[in-house]
Amino acid sequence: MTVKEFVSQYVNSHADKNIKKFPDDFIKLSDPKKLELPPKTSVLGNEFFGQFEILSTEGTPLLQASDIFEAKYIVYANKQRKGTILIPKISAEIKKVVELYEEYLDSVLHDIEGSFLNEFPNSPELHKTTNEIFLKLGLSRL
Repeated sequence: MTVKEFVSQYVNSHADKNIKKFPDDFIKLSDPKKLELPPKTSVLGNEFFGQFEILSTEGTPLLQASDIFEAKYIVYANKQRKGTILIPKISAEIKKVVELYEEYLDSVLHDIEGSFLNEFPNSPELHKTTNEIFLKLGLSRL
């Protein structure tokens, strides 16, 4: 098996059935606030005076978040590019759901690494391969 075949096989076997959606698979929102964002890919920007910028991939400012967990929540939730994000009003809930999602992402990463190292024990392409799989599965870890 080649690395390219490994990537294709892993992505095909995990694409639809195993990949969880953020935030829907991690929290049941009872009384959320609604944020309107352009249906574009967003990225985490810099911190300015305690606020975290959220930018489009072109560098256009979209929003400012009050803390890092709110910023991560917004970026993760905006991956679906629906234009509207529902977010908990309580910051402790935001923090908890982001931590749960990041634990999930870490478990996916460890699964990829384990499978890859079983197949290619001495390959220097581990990080390149995990990045490619994350990209193809629509995942990112901030």
